[in-house]
Amino acid sequence: MADVFLPYIVPAGAPTHKLNTRKVGTDAGLDVLEEYLVLDGWSVLTGNRFQAGNGAAAQMPTVPCKRLLLKAEIANPADLFIGDSSVTVALGYPLLAGDTETLELTNVNLVWVIAAQAGVWIRWLALGD
Repeated sequence: MADVFLPYIVPAGAPTHKLNTRKVGTDAGLDVLEEYLVLDGWSVLTGNRFQAGNGAAAQMPTVPCKRLLLKAEIANPADLFIGDSSVTVALGYPLLAGDTETLELTNVNLVWVIAAQAGVWIRWLALGD
């Protein structure tokens, strides 16, 4: 099984991470895969689940960090969008159900999320040295 790498560029010698998958079973003849995160040189500061809201942009919590890992929940009934405080469903960066994104920033609260309906969640991990 091949490794699945998150799309980002890091300077030489910087700590890295990657998202791997492994087979955990089968269902109706299809492989069931599980994702797991491999960290090299990073400390997980904190992480949680955050609701994207119901048509109103929501600011993520205040947590100083160096890198933020985001993952839209697989069971999300709609897309969510990330951006700054002016994010909208028309202008935000889309995260479809199951999508991941890595951001290098100084605080989790620099990211705002929005979704067109309720019940849309994003999971996050703040990483530091």
